[in-house]
Amino acid sequence: MSKRDDDSVVILARTADGHALYVLPWWRMGRNEWRADRTPIPTGILEGDVIACAASASSLYVSLRDRGIVRLSLARPEVDPLVQARFGAMSRGVLFLGLATGSLAGADVLYAVAGDDAIYRFSATGEPDQRLELEVGPAIGPSPVR
Repeated sequence: MSKRDDDSVVILARTADGHALYVLPWWRMGRNEWRADRTPIPTGILEGDVIACAASASSLYVSLRDRGIVRLSLARPEVDPLVQARFGAMSRGVLFLGLATGSLAGADVLYAVAGDDAIYRFSATGEPDQRLELEVGPAIGPSPVR
């Protein structure tokens, strides 16, 4: 489940026939209507375990175990039929545990973490364009209560 830029909610669910994508528009929630629209996902696109997902205004990015990252279009079918694009080779073989979307100069960017000390940034087309390394010291536990 992820929230889009327009405050609508995107839910990716396992179903009897594979996976389905549900979108609950913000305006329905405002009118207390809780029915989400279903968009079927063609067979074979989301093979494997879904680890994380993040939505932007136009796409849902999904991290799959042993498969990398996949981008699914969220545009209306008459504008852009559900298209998918597997991200660049760099995303394959890496288990991304968390995803977040952002915008840079008006274009989608995807941030991903894999449990190491780095944050990876990808363009909307899946090309890795930046790797941020963090110096993370040892975890500090809570202070004892006195």
